[in-house]
Amino acid sequence: MYNAAKIILIIHYQDGIIPSFQASPKVFEALACRAFVMVDFQKDVFRLFSSGKELVCFNDLQDLKAKIDHFLNRDEERRMIAAAGYEEVLHKHTYRHRLQEMLDHIGRST
Repeated sequence: MYNAAKIILIIHYQDGIIPSFQASPKVFEALACRAFVMVDFQKDVFRLFSSGKELVCFNDLQDLKAKIDHFLNRDEERRMIAAAGYEEVLHKHTYRHRLQEMLDHIGRST
């Protein structure tokens, strides 16, 4: 499903009470499927990925509409960003990477 669409839109849930900065697993899943991802500004997403390089951030509805119009008409630019996102997620953000980080942390704690 992810790579069948031209644009994958990911909006993180915010209840307005408890702040959440965690990147949705959908970001990683979509990038691993070579999808072009547009995501709302979520602090942890942009600690891991660069907007305009591996995915694209939008700030509000007006910005989202403008970027959708822009990228729907630029297939090659979309493909390049999606490819960079795919490479980044495979090289730094797989379950193997997370498990190694946990083992490294446990090793330092003992």
